[in-house]
Amino acid sequence: MDNIEFMENELIGDKYIVYKYRIYLKHRKAYIGVRVITKNNTIISTAFTIGKEVPNDVLNANNLNRYQVYTLSRIESPTPLSYEVPGQRDSPNFIIYRILGQPIVDIQSWRLIIDGLVKKKLVYTYDELMGMRHVRLVRDFHCVTGWSVKQVVWEGVKLRELIGDNMMSEVRWAYVYGLDGYTAVIPIKDFISDDSILVLKMNDEPLTLEQGFPARIFVPHLYGWKSVKWVCRIELTKDYKDGFWEALGYHPRGDVRLEERFK
Repeated sequence: MDNIEFMENELIGDKYIVYKYRIYLKHRKAYIGVRVITKNNTIISTAFTIGKEVPNDVLNANNLNRYQVYTLSRIESPTPLSYEVPGQRDSPNFIIYRILGQPIVDIQSWRLIIDGLVKKKLVYTYDELMGMRHVRLVRDFHCVTGWSVKQVVWEGVKLRELIGDNMMSEVRWAYVYGLDGYTAVIPIKDFISDDSILVLKMNDEPLTLEQGFPARIFVPHLYGWKSVKWVCRIELTKDYKDGFWEALGYHPRGDVRLEERFK
């Protein structure tokens, strides 16, 4: 529904996630704030914050009172998850980060560009990428802040196959750009490793806008800040240059097995 907008979510402890939404009314001139609390992906309560701008007829029609909490369910989760990667704890779902804001995506004009040290500049449309041979991987996702989501189903095009033999021999780094202006740098050996893909679907569904539609990068053994969302350009380079978080002290590689969080 176009009148419901996802705002953000936050991991609380190891089991709880708070999701925040807005339900817009009257041509977006007023809205109801919604906070959904989940425990291991099960909704346990929902709270509505109804501002003064919301008309009284909306309240009367739905028998709502301002600033009241409405409990939907109280279902306990099964046995908690366990995790083996050092310094990580399980999260029942993704925490959505949009550090530079969420871009507007026009899928008709969107293109994925691969350039830099290449024999030929490559330009792909969304339909062309969807028509390529896809792989389907079940891999865990690790955020550098310490949470992980296990057994995520990723589907897309292997980055190695996307680049093919178009890469020049002196390439050492892939510098990735998102539509929002976000960037990340990835060692080329990791970038074209066997499990590294350009993701087009997650858990058997096309990417949502919050998860990076139309496409994002995923390298399973690297921390999630390398998994650039809304990717629009991949520049292959010989020389290293910082991406967004690398410029703020994060590690050039970011291998989760070695806890390469900072330089």
